[in-house]
Amino acid sequence: MSRYARQIAVPEFGQKGQDALSSSRLLVIGAGGLASSYVTSDFCLQAELPFLSAPVVRARGYVGWYCADAPSLRAVFPDLPNRLGNCDTDCVLGPLPGVIGALQAQMAMAVTGLEPTLLGQLVSYDAANLRFGGFDFHKAPEPKGGLCFIAPVDIESHDFIIDLRAHNEARETLPGARRHVFSDFWV
Repeated sequence: MSRYARQIAVPEFGQKGQDALSSSRLLVIGAGGLASSYVTSDFCLQAELPFLSAPVVRARGYVGWYCADAPSLRAVFPDLPNRLGNCDTDCVLGPLPGVIGALQAQMAMAVTGLEPTLLGQLVSYDAANLRFGGFDFHKAPEPKGGLCFIAPVDIESHDFIIDLRAHNEARETLPGARRHVFSDFWV
C-alpha cells in the first residue's frame, strides 16, 4: 500500500486485494475521496462486509455504517453533489477530524458487539453551528446502475479516461488519460 496526495493506492487491489478484504470482519475508512468511498462501498455491499465511512469537508462531517445488513453508500447518496471540491478549495475546520474520528471509533466499537447495532445509521456534525444530527437509512433502496469506478490495474487500452486530480496531486499519470480539473466541469 502506498500513499499519494490524499488517496491510498493499493497496487494489488485486484483479485488479491479483494480476497484480503473479504476475510475482514469490517472495514473502517477515514481517508480518501469520493470515488474511493463509492468503490469501497460497492465492494463491501457485494462482500456483505460492514463499511464505516467518515468524510469531512469544510466545517461538516458525518459517520455512516453501510453495507452488510444495511444499504450501501450509493443507496444513501445516489447522486454526485452539484459541486465537487478538494482540500485546495475546501478547507477543513481544525478540530473537526478529531470529533468525527472519535465518533467513528465509537461506532466501530458499537458494531462489534453492542445491541442494537448501528448499521444503517448516519451521524452528522456541523462544527460551524455546533449541531449534531443524523438519521436511519435502513429503508434506502439500492439504485440500479450508477457511476462505475475501477482500479488502475483494471484499465484497458480501449477505456476512455479523464483524470480529475489537480496537477499538484497527480504523482502518477494514467496512460492515455485526458487531464481536466473539477472547475472545467463545475463552477
